Amino acid sequence: MILFFISACINETVRYRRVDLTGTLSSEDMQSPMYVSAHHAWYDTDLLAHPAAMFDQEIFNPGDFSWTIDIPIPETFTEGLLIYVWQDTDNDEVFCGLNGDEEYSDMAYIDDETLFQINVQLTPQHACLAPEILYANFFE
Repeated sequence: MILFFISACINETVRYRRVDLTGTLSSEDMQSPMYVSAHHAWYDTDLLAHPAAMFDQEIFNPGDFSWTIDIPIPETFTEGLLIYVWQDTDNDEVFCGLNGDEEYSDMAYIDDETLFQINVQLTPQHACLAPEILYANFFE
């Protein structure tokens, strides 16, 4: 009986759209890694709707980068693409941890969902702002 309930929740069909993402990650600190993540700007509908739903993440060094992402397109509602970056200046793999350094982030918003090649320039400059806060403060 439990198997029936579990399988009933996971039968949604998900399609993917492949996008080639290129750009530059700028920083005065050229040694610390940068965590770049891809998010749906909005995901789902009604009471379940929420901003900045992450679906992929990769680590890059500052400078030019290239990344191919497969954007999931579920049957539920999605809107826009966010590319978020934060730099791990204390190398603890935690963004603005309690005992860590103040770390910086940035975000690009892409509203054209027909693009298959996207170029972004990101410079982490916002202290300890998570993707949901950056999106709410700068793109809403």
